[in-house]
Amino acid sequence: MSFQVWRHKSDAKGGFERIASRLFQCSVKHSKLVANLLNQNE
Repeated sequence: MSFQVWRHKSDAKGGFERIASRLFQCSVKHSKLVANLLNQNE
């Protein structure tokens, strides 16, 4: 029982880390797009 709960928590943590890394990658791409737009306006 306790092992299943521990495994479930570790799976949830792994899923959260995947989501966080995906959001981070998206934000990096977004910041690059914004930087390109700012450079074009100058």
